[in-house]
Amino acid sequence: MTEKRRRVSSTQISTFQACPQKWARIYVENQPNPVGRAAHIGTVFHAIVEFYLTRSFFPSYAAVASLPGNYSPTRDALLVDGAGIYAIAMRMAKFIHAEGVLDGVLDGVGAIHVERALDSFGVKLGAGTLAGGYLDVLEINPAARRATITDWKTRGKLSWSSRPRSSEAFEANAQMTYYAAALALSDAALDTVEVRHVNVLRADQGGPAVSIDAHVFDTGWLRAEVVPELDRIVRAMEEIRDGAIPVKDRGACFQYGPCPFLTACATGEMIIPQDGDFFANLAAAQILGVDK
Repeated sequence: MTEKRRRVSSTQISTFQACPQKWARIYVENQPNPVGRAAHIGTVFHAIVEFYLTRSFFPSYAAVASLPGNYSPTRDALLVDGAGIYAIAMRMAKFIHAEGVLDGVLDGVGAIHVERALDSFGVKLGAGTLAGGYLDVLEINPAARRATITDWKTRGKLSWSSRPRSSEAFEANAQMTYYAAALALSDAALDTVEVRHVNVLRADQGGPAVSIDAHVFDTGWLRAEVVPELDRIVRAMEEIRDGAIPVKDRGACFQYGPCPFLTACATGEMIIPQDGDFFANLAAAQILGVDK
C-alpha cells in the first residue's frame, strides 16, 4: 500500500461502519463522493474559525478562498454561490465569537493547537495503518494528565436528535471515540481525554445559535476496550485494500433506497449496523469477508 492508503480517518471509520461497500468504493477505488451545500458551509466555517484563532481577526472572502483546507482547497467549497456560503459561515463565526466561545477555547492552561493533524502523533492501528484526521482545537495539560478536544459541528438543528444524549452516546460516536483513543495511545501519561462538541446552528437554518456538549473519556477504558476494536476494523480495511473488493452487489440498499455504490444490503448477506453504534461495526467487519 502507498503511504496515503495507510492512513485512516474517523470519516473512513464511520463510512465503513455504515456500509463497507461504500467505504471500499470511495477509499479503495477512489469513486467520487459528492458533498452538498451544508458540507461546503461547514468547510468555510472551519476555515474562518481556524483563521481567527491563529490571527485574532476574521478573514476576507479572498483570504478564505486562498486557504488550502484540510482535505481539499477551500475554494472548492466556494465554487457554487461562494459569496452566499461565505456570508452564512462568517455570520456563524462572528456569532460564536460574540458569545465568547472562540476566545474561550484559547483560555486553557495547557499547550493549545489549532487544526492539529492526528497523524503527527504517529499512532498506528491494525497492522501499521496511521491514525489520521484533524483535531479542530486540542489542549494538552501535562500537569492535569488531561487532553481536551474541541470539535466544531455546523448543524441544521440543535435538537437532541442530532446530538449525543448521554455518556453512552458520546462513546458510541465513532469520530470522537476514535480521536480520544488515538490520543490515549499517543501519550501513556494521559488519564483523561475530554471531548467537546460546539454545535453551531447554520445561519440558513434559523440560526445562528450555539450549544455545547461534552464528555470525559477514561484513557484506561479507551486503551483496553476501544483500541482492540479499532484494530480489528482497520485490519478488515487493510485486508480489502491488499486483496479484492467483495463482489456482492445485488441492487439498491434496502435502508436508504437507490445507491450509487449498490450495497449488499438487499440480499441479506451483509448486516448494516445502526447509525451511531460504534461497536456494531464489528458485525460489518466480520460478515464482509473478502472474495479473492
